[in-house]
Amino acid sequence: MIIKHFAVYRAMAISLGIMLILAFWPIAADWRYYRPDWLSLWLVFWALHYPQKLGVWLACLVGLLWDLTTGSLLGSYALSSAIVVYATRRLGRNVAMFNIIEKTVLVIFLVVLALAVRLALWLMVDYVSWSQSVHYLSVVFVTLLAWPLVLDALARSQHQE
Repeated sequence: MIIKHFAVYRAMAISLGIMLILAFWPIAADWRYYRPDWLSLWLVFWALHYPQKLGVWLACLVGLLWDLTTGSLLGSYALSSAIVVYATRRLGRNVAMFNIIEKTVLVIFLVVLALAVRLALWLMVDYVSWSQSVHYLSVVFVTLLAWPLVLDALARSQHQE
């Protein structure tokens, strides 16, 4: 039982490392709004599948790590991560009984929630302008397109252990 406990945390750490690599993968500046929100996808997956392992405080710490590594406004990813995990744990309690449409709507809501919290903070301190914030709608769509790939990859990694 203890081995399974550490295996889940090891899988969480490895998948977070992969998400960080994907977040830092070099792309042209024109394409930066077409990069998925890897952190939100990671948070939603682990909070839906292992809610007892990913709590609000751990999500806040991961968000703070993301803030520090990406050079973002300090606390913006931490706050949005904590809110997303809290909402995921509250709304996704019976996720096993959800059909594919309900799961998709839940993921859409959570990704939009994460981005809305970050954009609100960034706009309050003039980290981004209103014209830049409109471009983040494409981030939502690209993130939703990446969700099935992330879901499949992380679910397969869980079945191999």
